[in-house]
Amino acid sequence: GNEIPVDYFVYATPPDQRWEDAWDAARNLLIETRDESADLGAKYVIVSASTPQGVLGAEEGLKLLKEVYPAMRHLQWDLDMPNRRLAEFCRANDIPFLSLEPIFRDHVRDTGQQLHWQYDGHWNEAGNDLAGKQIAEFIHSLDSR
Repeated sequence: GNEIPVDYFVYATPPDQRWEDAWDAARNLLIETRDESADLGAKYVIVSASTPQGVLGAEEGLKLLKEVYPAMRHLQWDLDMPNRRLAEFCRANDIPFLSLEPIFRDHVRDTGQQLHWQYDGHWNEAGNDLAGKQIAEFIHSLDSR
């Protein structure tokens, strides 16, 4: 339980060069798919999902991760950084963006309802339901602009 899963390094601050390269590749792919969508006459939006740790809040989620993976205590982490970077990218490239994590955080805080399966981190039925409703509202809000 002490080894840090590689995917959690997306939260490391500062990111190492491998993650910066991954961000560059992801941004390039997003621009390509945006352009392809435009060529097809389709609307293009980006929606970021929630994480089981992130819905607890950035500090509480990080506290939990450090308990599960003690090696994380020796490095700097920011659970909100990926969404901030993605939001900034979308603003700069005029791409409508919906981040579900803050919405899921509010829901978990207000209701105490679990939105992720305990063991694999995917959304459970309630999480899928909330995500579907939020995405539908987001798309409808774009249609009314």
